[in-house]
Amino acid sequence: MKFLPTEFATYAKNNLVLVEVDFPRHKKLPTEQKTANDALQAKYKIEGYPTIIVLNGDGKKVGELGYMKGGRRLSRRNWTRRRKELS
Repeated sequence: MKFLPTEFATYAKNNLVLVEVDFPRHKKLPTEQKTANDALQAKYKIEGYPTIIVLNGDGKKVGELGYMKGGRRLSRRNWTRRRKELS
């Protein structure tokens, strides 16, 4: 979680379950993993990478962030702002 601001990292540790799913372009995945990734991509309508999806306790999508011009720094600010909006 080095890329996340301290405030969000603390919030996440106490309130969230973080899951990272990798969709490598140059690495062959085992068939079972590729099938699982494809199902997640279809379910949450992922169109580009990186994509961060926020789900509630029932698995319903309540927020999403993707690539933003300005890179990681801008994404951190937006992530923190979105967390406050979703709280």
